[in-house]
Amino acid sequence: MDALDALEGVFVHPARVRGRYAVHDACEGDDVELLKDLLGLNKEEEAAAAKGGEGQREEVGAGDGGENGSGPADEEMKDKIEDDDDDDDSDDGDFGGEEDDDDENSDEADNLMDAFDDSGCTPLHVSLLNGSLECLNLLLQEGADTGVGCEGSPLIHVAVSVGCLDHLRLFAPEAAKAIMRHCGGLETVLIADDFRRTPLHIAADLGLGDIAKILFSGFADEATGEVDSSALRDYLLVRDKLGNTALHYASLRGHADMVDLLLSTANTVKLSGGEGEAAVQLSELLCTTKNYKKCVPLHFALRQGHAQIAFRLLSADASGNSTKCKDIVGNTPLVDAGAYGHGDLKEKISEFRAKGSSGFDVDAEAASLEGNRSEAMQKNKTLIIRSEVCENHFTCRPATLSRGYFSQAPPENPHRLKVLTSREHGGILTSSEFTANGAYLWEHNPPKAKMSDVLRVHEWHYIKHVKDVCEGLSEDGNDVDGIGSLDGDTQISRFTFDAAFVAAGASIMAVDKLMEDSSKGSGVSKVFCAVRPPGHHAGPTGAVSGGSTDPTIPAMGGSHSHGFCLLNNLAVAAAYAMNIYRKKIKKVALVDFDVHHGNGTEACVSSVTPTVLKQRMLIGGNDGSGTYKFEGFVRSHKFKPWVDMNDKDAILFASCQGYGNHFYPGTGATDDTGAQEMDDFPYVGGSRPFLDGPRIINVGIKGPKSERQLWKKAWRDKILPAVASHEPDLILISAGFDAHAKDDMNSGYIGLLECDYEWVTEELVKIANKHSEGRIVSILEGGYRIQGRTVSPFARSVAAHVRALGGAIFKEWSEAEQIKERDREIRIEQEKLRKQQEELQKLLAERQDLDDNPATNENREEAGLEGPSSPKRRRRGGGSIDYVALNAQLEKEAEAAKSNGGE
Repeated sequence: MDALDALEGVFVHPARVRGRYAVHDACEGDDVELLKDLLGLNKEEEAAAAKGGEGQREEVGAGDGGENGSGPADEEMKDKIEDDDDDDDSDDGDFGGEEDDDDENSDEADNLMDAFDDSGCTPLHVSLLNGSLECLNLLLQEGADTGVGCEGSPLIHVAVSVGCLDHLRLFAPEAAKAIMRHCGGLETVLIADDFRRTPLHIAADLGLGDIAKILFSGFADEATGEVDSSALRDYLLVRDKLGNTALHYASLRGHADMVDLLLSTANTVKLSGGEGEAAVQLSELLCTTKNYKKCVPLHFALRQGHAQIAFRLLSADASGNSTKCKDIVGNTPLVDAGAYGHGDLKEKISEFRAKGSSGFDVDAEAASLEGNRSEAMQKNKTLIIRSEVCENHFTCRPATLSRGYFSQAPPENPHRLKVLTSREHGGILTSSEFTANGAYLWEHNPPKAKMSDVLRVHEWHYIKHVKDVCEGLSEDGNDVDGIGSLDGDTQISRFTFDAAFVAAGASIMAVDKLMEDSSKGSGVSKVFCAVRPPGHHAGPTGAVSGGSTDPTIPAMGGSHSHGFCLLNNLAVAAAYAMNIYRKKIKKVALVDFDVHHGNGTEACVSSVTPTVLKQRMLIGGNDGSGTYKFEGFVRSHKFKPWVDMNDKDAILFASCQGYGNHFYPGTGATDDTGAQEMDDFPYVGGSRPFLDGPRIINVGIKGPKSERQLWKKAWRDKILPAVASHEPDLILISAGFDAHAKDDMNSGYIGLLECDYEWVTEELVKIANKHSEGRIVSILEGGYRIQGRTVSPFARSVAAHVRALGGAIFKEWSEAEQIKERDREIRIEQEKLRKQQEELQKLLAERQDLDDNPATNENREEAGLEGPSSPKRRRRGGGSIDYVALNAQLEKEAEAAKSNGGE
């Protein structure tokens, strides 16, 4: 047997001896020698050297495995690019799963360079995410498949995206060059991701000018150096699913150097005018290109108060047409400048337009305006709070979080925080945008919450139970007793209790920072708490009673938790703010955009109203007749005030989530316990909130199917107006990101994109500007699609949310604008309906003409088609019409008429 084992080791591939994902591990560790060994290259080199250089292996050509060659993955990506539907209802087709453990003869198992690990990454992806340039070059040289994307991002997009991380900033340009050399420069830069963004869109969004220059080099002929002007022109004008060009993103994010690069590159390309027309500069065309909300780049620059960029856009737009462009609600860029709180910039632009560049010192004025903006931002900073203690909340053995075992890990695990805040894991919030930018501050050591602050929301017997269970577990998470559970899906470890109190303490610190700095008139106005365990399913006694949020219903027994949650961080923070800062914070609004209903938060909110709990009691044994010695009811009073008896009028809770078909947690049907401001979302049955408590608004969106537009409509037409009318002194957000189209935890419900989270956050910021002195506390809840780390849907969604919190948006929310946009959508729908009716009338008229043609009727009868007097035909007159069937029949009748000489 020993001899057989040794013989088997000779023939088994080295990677199998070292471990299933040894190639991935080598790329992660930047160990190129190990990678060569695993691929069998060292042995080939040794054999070649022994033979005096004979039998050397040939290098793979640039066309083999090319990113834009003839691979099926690339064709699938092209199909996605051509799709004009703005919804992203499905995951990208490039995601590859783990092969079966016992399927060692499969092609995927044998092709080590292209195998997916259990996070959906190939070795090429791992090389890019970890900055391993040598491993990347070796894999490209050996013919690794470059046509496989990572979470919807082609290889070149991943290379560009990691350039936002400080420790990979120098690596990213070299990686982009390597991919372009191998796959072809022009073919590589033209490829788009599943949001129709080119690599240039990503570079412009992140301000990576050095990479943008590399991308532009792909349009030059290698032999002559001549630039393909036509292709470059089209490239600069490419729009993504939002209709944004690269110049839109550079203007929005405030990357002045990138704006200069884009405009100067555009100036090298001239557009030929029509007969009798002068040639138009491409830079001018770029400045007047509108996205799908009819915004030009100048709209974005002025909304954020980027003075330097605004003047450069105006200088490039010789005609001045960009200043006249109106967005979908009818606002020009100058109107936006004033509305978004940049009135001084608006005045200077008007002066610039009147005097011209010769009579206006652009540099001096821009520098002064940028100084004013910086001063204003000092009062509008965003604080990011995180703690390593929260990463010590283990829901599985630590070994399970390593490659090869990660598929067995629960969705709520420490890696969720690491992809946000850990530099080593490519944490997206560690990028220069959130660290070098003066708009963001960091706090790494929040204190634990005081027990008295937690007990405003939760009952002591629940807290004690969690504490006792955690203390009974082993300190070694890898030990069999190291992981416990509070219910079927809430795993805990010995350090979970501390992590839960630190998470609650972070939310309390967020309130303190807001109130302390606002009293000084400077500092922090927004806070994002990157903490775990989450909390919006945790009610006063943990698990919500039987799925109901009514505090008069007795608590359920057995389970002491719910949905990965322990302490309701949002409710703890809201109660603390109202109690400790009662002179300033008289009203609060709690909102939740997690895909699952925040039933725990709703229960906590409902408990601020005094209620009487009536519970049946049975004492004594059953005597066999079905009766007990004593049977009766016990009445007890329940009351968890945050301040006093008037809490009911001071609190609003609003949530939009998936609902129906047993979607977790089974609550959250559309309902509003307050006045109906708009009747588009009436109560239609299902679970109801506690009607005697504070105002609670739920919009339950049925599925499973993508409902992005309905979700946005629910916020715009129902929730946001209600929050604004409540006039809160503080807005608190349960920020869950599991409604993303690629997150498996939503079971296909809602299907949002990153831009949706950015939009709803901006709208909440506008309400805070109007009523709350800008104060917002946002606390992380769900969001589990962390595959791809920096380019994962979860990381990008959180970044979009935090970016919106930290923007220079001083505009106040306007219900009139929301109504105007709503009316516009109604007009569009009415126009669609009108066109459909016209088409229907046209089809019916054509059919009537065919009915009146004898030759056609005879031919129809021969073909077995229904006649003008058939019963089926008569019944159709009063019902709905099947357009597909009607069109098919009309085509058949038309062909029959032609064959008989008819029209």
